[in-house]
Amino acid sequence: MMKTKKMPFIAGILAFSSVNVFAVGYGQVNLMSNWKTGMDQQNGIATGFAGIKDNLQVKDLGLSYQLEGQFAASGDRFDDAGIKNDEIELRIAAIKLTTKSYGAIYMGRGMSGTYRNLYSRTDIHPFTNVEKFSMNKILFQQGKYSNNVLAYASPKFKSSVGNFQFKLSSVNPQCEGGANDDALGARLLYSTTNFNAEINYTRKDPSLGGDDRKHHNNQWAIGADYTIGYVTLGYTGEFAQNSFYYDTSIENYLEGYDEQTHSVSILTKVDDMKYGLSFQLRNSDNVTRDDIGLLIGSVVYSYSKELDFAIEYANYTGSNDYLDYADSHSFTAGLTFRF
Repeated sequence: MMKTKKMPFIAGILAFSSVNVFAVGYGQVNLMSNWKTGMDQQNGIATGFAGIKDNLQVKDLGLSYQLEGQFAASGDRFDDAGIKNDEIELRIAAIKLTTKSYGAIYMGRGMSGTYRNLYSRTDIHPFTNVEKFSMNKILFQQGKYSNNVLAYASPKFKSSVGNFQFKLSSVNPQCEGGANDDALGARLLYSTTNFNAEINYTRKDPSLGGDDRKHHNNQWAIGADYTIGYVTLGYTGEFAQNSFYYDTSIENYLEGYDEQTHSVSILTKVDDMKYGLSFQLRNSDNVTRDDIGLLIGSVVYSYSKELDFAIEYANYTGSNDYLDYADSHSFTAGLTFRF
């Protein structure tokens, strides 16, 4: 049942959009039938979102904003970590100020820039990792959304060898953690006609690990993609040092552990068909984890710009007993409707 306290948020979006006639409304609904190892067939609207966005120009300053709400099914369907309520929440509430000469400043909450620039290139499938309550997730530590973000993006610097841009960010999801810089990030982006590459560094404060005595968690990520004709090849690598243990019973839990995850993907688009194949592999020094892989294949048919039909198969390889969301075999058929 939807919680009553979520209703003011929905009413606010509707009221705001009704008075701002220039705002653009949008939304999406994901309907799935899913078969997983050890579970009965699951049916229903797994996720859906709706929002408004607009761009304004005030002299030399560009102003854009976005508000977006999400519905994510849980309960016995698409359950994650024992959460038993369907949820409606504010997923994006952000403002961006842009100048041609000095770049842009982003404030609020929304999709992580690190995920958007690096990780999304190999997270190419329609159902795995679809929002908050999907049981089958990608293996990276990086999250998909961030809260309490202040970020800067430079203008793009064009050269004879390609375009360069850098971005800086401070993410502070904890309001009482004792640090104003829970996660600091720096990212360098490079692009040409058919090739894109990024490198990202994130430093996480010990307070995010639940104990100020812990070391900083340092996380590097690199990503690249190359398009030739109808085919796009992608790679994402994540290298984490001193990742946080949250179980205090583990010996030397304050020291953390190292972990690296690699993902490769191939995406082919021919007419109205899209074929995706990817493989992820995580190697971890975490004493409670074994190495694990994730193989995913999907086919998407675009019936129209508003409607897609899709099927997807996902299989975790190796030992996954410690993952409460990982099922050895998962087959999903469904559709995505956009409005």
